[in-house]
This record gives sequence, C-alpha cells and structure tokens, in this order.
Amino acid sequence: TPDAVRPHLAQAAQSLRTRYPKAKTVLEIGCNNGLYLDVLRQAGFDAIGVDPCTAVGIAKQFTHALARTMEPVDLIVANNVLAHVDDLWDVFRGIDTLLGDDGALVFEVQYFPALVRHGTFDMIYHEHRDYHHMAPWHSFLKRFGLVVTRWEFPRTHGGSMRLYCERPGTESWPFLVEATDWRGFKRLIAGAKANVLAQLETVNGPVVAFGATAKACTLIHHFGLADLIDYAVDSTPAKQGRYIPGTKIQIHAPSSATNQTFLLTAWNFEKEIRAQYPHHHFIVPFQKEPLCLAS
Repeated sequence: TPDAVRPHLAQAAQSLRTRYPKAKTVLEIGCNNGLYLDVLRQAGFDAIGVDPCTAVGIAKQFTHALARTMEPVDLIVANNVLAHVDDLWDVFRGIDTLLGDDGALVFEVQYFPALVRHGTFDMIYHEHRDYHHMAPWHSFLKRFGLVVTRWEFPRTHGGSMRLYCERPGTESWPFLVEATDWRGFKRLIAGAKANVLAQLETVNGPVVAFGATAKACTLIHHFGLADLIDYAVDSTPAKQGRYIPGTKIQIHAPSSATNQTFLLTAWNFEKEIRAQYPHHHFIVPFQKEPLCLAS
C-alpha cells in the first residue's frame, strides 16, 4: 500500500470514528504493509491486521477457521482485498463469527460499472478473482445477517464502492443495476491505445513507465508497448531490480528518472505523482474520473 493513499485512508478512518463512536477494536482483512492499521490507531482504534504476506499483523489468510481462534471485534474493514479472495463464503463465515450484534463491516472493492464506463481494462488481471456490482451484494450479505446502511463511490482505483454493513440496521440500499456496454468498452480501449501510441511517437528521449503494478503488465502487453519503454520505476524496494513480466523492462527506484517522459501506469495516483514530479512530461492512458457519490 503506497503512502500516497494515506489521505484517503485517513478520511475513511475518521468516517469510522464518527459513525461508530463507541467502537474500540478493529480488524483489517488484508492489512498488507500496515499503513491503514497505523492510520486507524492514530484515529484512536485498537487495530489488528491479517494478511498472509504481512510483517505487522497475523501472517495468515483470513478464514473461518482462523476467525474461530480470535476474539470478537467491533469493526471489520477490508480495502481492495475481497476481489482477491477465492472463497468469499468462507471469509464471510469468519466475519459472521467475529462480529457481535452491534458490529459493522466496512469494505471497499472496485466498482465494475466504473471500470467499463471509463475503459480501465488494465484493472482486469490474474490477482482479481471477481468484479463487483452493487446489487448482488444485497442477497449475499443478508445470508450473514448484514444489511447495507450506507454506501459511497470513492474515486480510488478509477472508481470503487464502499459499503457500510451492520446488524441490526436500517437498510439504505439503492439497488443500482447498470447494464454493461461491452461495445462501448471495446471502443474506449481502442481509443486509449491510439492515444498512448500517438503520444509516444512525439517523444524525443527515454520513456519510463511509472509504477510497476499488475495493471502495468496488462496495459503494456495489450497495447504492445514493451519495445517502446526504456525502463520502469517503482518506490517499492522489493520490485527494484526485477522486470515487468514478459518484457525486458527493468524496474528501478524513482530517483533514477530525471526529466524523462513518464508513461503513468500507476494512473490511479496521478495527482500525487504529478505533485512530486512537476517538471516531467506525463502520458496518461485514461483521462476520465468517475463521480464520487454517497447515500
């Protein structure tokens, strides 16, 4: 989890603090490097995390069996992790085990209609096991005694949805059903490819992919950019010295890039990256942002 998302997480933590003033304990499913845990603790929560790759929490997958060995909590949060889960039923049995009658689950997942509406196809890759609409969550959550009492559409990752799920609670549910315009989706992808290639043709000098993300791999291969990129930069030390899969594009620290053109493969952090590198030229694959709505 990059530090660039700290303001977004701070806003989410403050929302929890305001909405659930009596809550003390929080479990984060998929705590990663612990950034949100740190923000939650600063907001006054006693926060613990579970993640098989973490060094700051319980280094295990969250399962029903694991939940049965843990103490109940007031809140459970999960940001951009449920799309990575093979067995949502098992995870929600675990959530059901840990949440009391006054407990709440607050989670974010990418909003699939926003992905299609803005052509951000690069978010479709092997780590995402499924893609989420609003309506299917209604019946699924009810199986575990949860109802949606608030919903929001934050701008993160090209358009996400954040659901506040409680028991008991007064349901506030929009039953949004959006048709999928596959032909429009195809046109947007083709247009983004043409736009990126046209801009690359005008570049004199090295082209650097900013962000060695999973979606960078999808975008580079589908657009056929592997031979047009000199190298990539990423602030994650574990990625540096490695390569974008299936290419000869090596990953370096951001300090390696001086006045080059950035192909912004980490486009979801465009604002933060532009602020850090105001004198660089940027090629951004996707231009539009979804509206930020709330119930």
